[in-house]
Amino acid sequence: MAQNIFFKDKRLYISSLGELITRIVFYSWYAVFSAATIVALVFTNVKPFFWAAVLATLFLLSRLIVVRKANRSISELSRRESINVADCATPSAYRIISASFRRAQITKEDPHLVLLFNLLKRRDVRNILTRLDVSYADFLAKLREKLDANKHDLNLNELRAEFESVAVSAFANGVKTFEKFVEPRNLFVAAVFSGKSAVTNLLNIFEINPSDIGEMVVAPYVVFG
Repeated sequence: MAQNIFFKDKRLYISSLGELITRIVFYSWYAVFSAATIVALVFTNVKPFFWAAVLATLFLLSRLIVVRKANRSISELSRRESINVADCATPSAYRIISASFRRAQITKEDPHLVLLFNLLKRRDVRNILTRLDVSYADFLAKLREKLDANKHDLNLNELRAEFESVAVSAFANGVKTFEKFVEPRNLFVAAVFSGKSAVTNLLNIFEINPSDIGEMVVAPYVVFG
């Protein structure tokens, strides 16, 4: 049975300011809730308040444990007919997608190059270049040149669709490499396999075959430790 695989995150459908406000409200709520919990634990002598604070502490600890995880695992979603990749993308993967989408929207830089630029901020992605004997500094310098030279004329919906397509490809790579969640490294593989001319030209400068990068992520527990 064919599966319907897509990426839809409502945060990408609001403005940059709207997403920023949402994050501020979210983190502010947790800050206030945490402070109130600590006060209740330390200073209250009223048993109902104390035990409520204990329950609140357990809740906060449970959230802390899963803070870097996605809502659902790839294996869990793979059993469904309809799969929203956003449900199994880690927060770090989403932040890279969002930051790249916002930047490409403002600067009109090629979306896939912007995605590569943001991914290169991560050590695990830089390690891939190191293992390919590619200088990170040289690659970044050439990438900056390509960003200046390659602009897009996509409308907002088309631009969003580009990133959603990369996320779906990242899911496929996550399935192939037995990832628990869609990670930034899966986005990296998806970006280099996109077939976009700007990306292909960049890889050709350093004689990088996308398959070489794909092989680096076949066994993440070996490559990344």
